[in-house]
Amino acid sequence: TEKVFTGLGKTEQEKVKRIFIQLVQPGQGTEDTRRIATCLELGADNWSLVQELADKRLVVTGRNEEGQETVELVHEAMILGWDRFRVWLDADRNFRTWQEGLRTAIRGWHASDRDEGALLRGVPLAQAKAWLDERPVELSEMEFDYIQVSMALQEKEQLRRDKRRRWTIFALASGLVITIILGVFAGGQWRRAEAERDIALSRELAAAASSNLNLDPELSILLAMSAVSEPLSAGLPVPREAEEALHTALLSSRLRWTLAGGFGVDFSPDGTLLAADGPDSTAIIWDFASRRKVLTLDGHSEDVYGVSVHFSPDGKHLATGSADGTAKVWDISTGNELLTLAGHTDGVTDCIFNPDGTLLATASADGTVRIWDAKTGEQLLVLNETGVGFVEFDPTGSQLAITIADREGSRVEIREVKTGQLMLTLTGHEDDVNNVDFNKDGSLIATASSDGTIRIWNTVDGEEQMRFGQEAALYSVKFSPDGKRIAAAGHDGRVKIWDIESGDLILTLAGHSNSIYFIAFSPDGKYLATSSLDGTTKVWDISPEGNREWLTLAGHTNVVFSVDYSPDRNQLATSSWDGTAIVWNATTGEKLFTLDDFSAEVARITYSPDSTKLATADYSGMVKVWEAATGKLLYSIQAYSPGDIDVAFSPNGKYLASGGSDDLTKLWDSDTGDEILSIPGHTDIVFSVAFSPDGNRLATASWDDTARLWDISSGEQLLELAANAGDVNSVNFSPDGRFLVTTHEDGTARVWDVSTTDSQLGQEGRELANLVGHTNIVWDAAFSPDGKRIATISFDGTARLWDTISGQELLVLPGNNNGPDLDFSPDGKFLATTSGEPSARVYVLSIEDLVALARERVSRTLTLEECQRYLHLEQCPESAEIQS
Repeated sequence: TEKVFTGLGKTEQEKVKRIFIQLVQPGQGTEDTRRIATCLELGADNWSLVQELADKRLVVTGRNEEGQETVELVHEAMILGWDRFRVWLDADRNFRTWQEGLRTAIRGWHASDRDEGALLRGVPLAQAKAWLDERPVELSEMEFDYIQVSMALQEKEQLRRDKRRRWTIFALASGLVITIILGVFAGGQWRRAEAERDIALSRELAAAASSNLNLDPELSILLAMSAVSEPLSAGLPVPREAEEALHTALLSSRLRWTLAGGFGVDFSPDGTLLAADGPDSTAIIWDFASRRKVLTLDGHSEDVYGVSVHFSPDGKHLATGSADGTAKVWDISTGNELLTLAGHTDGVTDCIFNPDGTLLATASADGTVRIWDAKTGEQLLVLNETGVGFVEFDPTGSQLAITIADREGSRVEIREVKTGQLMLTLTGHEDDVNNVDFNKDGSLIATASSDGTIRIWNTVDGEEQMRFGQEAALYSVKFSPDGKRIAAAGHDGRVKIWDIESGDLILTLAGHSNSIYFIAFSPDGKYLATSSLDGTTKVWDISPEGNREWLTLAGHTNVVFSVDYSPDRNQLATSSWDGTAIVWNATTGEKLFTLDDFSAEVARITYSPDSTKLATADYSGMVKVWEAATGKLLYSIQAYSPGDIDVAFSPNGKYLASGGSDDLTKLWDSDTGDEILSIPGHTDIVFSVAFSPDGNRLATASWDDTARLWDISSGEQLLELAANAGDVNSVNFSPDGRFLVTTHEDGTARVWDVSTTDSQLGQEGRELANLVGHTNIVWDAAFSPDGKRIATISFDGTARLWDTISGQELLVLPGNNNGPDLDFSPDGKFLATTSGEPSARVYVLSIEDLVALARERVSRTLTLEECQRYLHLEQCPESAEIQS
């Protein structure tokens, strides 16, 4: 089949492509199958070419019951067996699926005796117009006529509407007085109806955003932005579903960059440049940091694919391979073409440098692999291998792996580079092997296959070591630079990344709308670039920090237990069970320094009110005070026996309060570390301590099921707050000192009035609100700086926001927020949370700031089809939320 196709002229090749595409019924969740097409569908001017294909036994012609000439593929195996055909199908799937739907509509129109009700209207007509403009040659005369008749009907109906509108204006003018009288009442109803419509659409868009999370997180962001913008633009409150959808979508998307070009992609060895194929068979080199185009390399002749691209090991050159049958070497500094490697008689499917950059290997559809001198272009070796796909050098450069699919089956051959001697053959895949990659030391080789599996083999004896898989055919596989992960992508447009040691699936990256053929890790392993037949190349942040809303602080190696903003908001500090504390830049997330002088897990870190000191408490029972600017240790206090422990500065910075495993609350001089007061009373661990804003009272939470309030000067107990809700995990005062919030083992948080301790209240305090919604232990709660909201964090994996006065739940924040601590930023714009992971997260709380962040994150706009489907509009609006 390939031989017949390549023997045709370019015009005939394009016609053959259109003919073959029409001979397949695109599957929707099922396999593609062959279909019978009529001469009317293909066009009479193409029928002589159909007869020529029939003579070559590629198609079968005949007649249907109506006497129309027909054609179909000679065998269904051609759909899967011819690689070029499969590429065509993937690229044209959306069009062909739409076209088959159009033909069904046309049959219904004829069956109804061409009734106007069976014509296209609204969104279907807009879609038909778009396809008619884009691909008029591929529509039959009957399809063209049906669309034209539908368009004529639309114009006719529009004229009727305009006429009715003019009559309505006249009638309104005639009855102006009555209209004014009734308008007040009707206008109010109309505004209410509009508001209800806007809110309903917002909720609908939020639901659509949630349903697309696993398919295309970037689309989810765009839909959630629209869900928020609808009520905002109308001056209405944003439904919590819309706000939560935007938080979730931002946290789910790791996409950082989308650019045109969907075939080859590669990072430079230093990670500063990204090469990808461009329009008209060009290669484009981008500056990775600035996303600025550096060079356009134009030299290959136009073809139906794109160009494959690979940097040389020193980053000075780029090799490109093209379906024009050549490979080229370019100087990156000047953009000059250095070499053209001509010799293949068909398209070059792959070209790659050896590890020292002295050789180039090319693979071609002509059934050969060739080794070239990368400096002179001299051809050194030719290997004749029918069904060649891709090639890869091992890390030593002495061996070359070649993927092959021919009559003998699908396999990988590993050959000696100098002589071409066969060293090892890997067999076992049940379908074509499409790609291959060595790990960094060359001990393992990975293969990706159309059978949907990745297999990892020992390169010494070819024994299979492990296997990963998914349902869709896989076209590309890569080891991460450190060899700890493996990524693969293919027919379903998704990338999956596994941990090699555990075999666990770590990440799934969704967002491409067609097959992915090339993937590339950045040299530091933080990013992955993917190129797809949907015509785009995407760059994903696959680092721990990549899963972020505003920030994810990923630097610890064990659970982050505590998080605290500096009062000046310049820093954010975290402490962890890994025995360290880290100080970060609160704006950028940059790690400033690490505190590691601990002998146990660090339970708490907190800033002094003037931001000059840090206090830590670790599970050895030790309290330490540090210089916040430098991390210098000022002094240490052995405060308790080993166990749970907490520490807090007083509002004036003069004192430290601590609670710990000896059931005691203690007060210390923050300058010297001298003990001032020891307060007994609790009968179990004192898990949390907090000063009142005026510094006169101290609240404590204990696992004896109580929270207590103490007078600082005397140590006298002022109140006992007992909720019969199990362990009390935290206490925090409102900014005005009137209220106290406590968190409990039963999954609740409670708000108490602690504004008075007179004899009328006795020792029990007054509960104002019970915050019910979490489904597991609530670890911590904090008031916002303005006191209007309370944030809680729970073992159920969520952080939640509540209205302080009413106790109403306002928002649920996603992201595995099951850690024991959270903190508002001093300006109240951000919320930092801990998790059951070695990281802390920072969320944006202002809805306007959240939308602004979303605009920065998206790399595209809603398409016309998406506007029609989700916004129910024929054209996309030119609003900032859509066109950002």
